[in-house]
Amino acid sequence: MNLRQLIASEFVTVEVDLDTSFLQTTWLQQPDSAQFREQLQRVIDYILTHQINKTLFDTRARAYLEIADQNWVIREIFPLFKERAVRFAYLISPMALEALDVFRIQFALETDDSSTKKMQIKLFLYKDEALQWLWQTE
Repeated sequence: MNLRQLIASEFVTVEVDLDTSFLQTTWLQQPDSAQFREQLQRVIDYILTHQINKTLFDTRARAYLEIADQNWVIREIFPLFKERAVRFAYLISPMALEALDVFRIQFALETDDSSTKKMQIKLFLYKDEALQWLWQTE
């Protein structure tokens, strides 16, 4: 991969390889709700504009996601990807397994009858496994 940095802030770094349609977002610390939404919206806008289809979110430094922000992702972000073949791999910490916030988002996607199931989300503890899944073909 030939990653180029797009965004670097105190909360997040975003890198992209347009040749492979891959984007990696790494949360560096726990954002508040406004910071989370602002940064995620920037990432989502880029993904949509550049037709990215493989995305890795490294959330290990982010301890949790507020319920209101989970609902915002489900209500505002998911519909943008219903007709797009895109994979989102979430790299989570063992502590995040206990918080269950990302599981709730994954479950919402899997049980949404209006979804075409083109968008996929999967959770990983190890980066190499997440990358392998992103590049596997079905």
